[in-house]
Amino acid sequence: MLTLPKNNGSRQKIAEELEISPTTLWTKMKKGIAE
Repeated sequence: MLTLPKNNGSRQKIAEELEISPTTLWTKMKKGIAE
């Protein structure tokens, strides 16, 4: 399990709603931060 910021519960819900894995969501987030 990846350690996410405080609102990881919301991100988990978003991931489930979009039917994508939390890992994919985390990767997209990291790409967004990197850019």
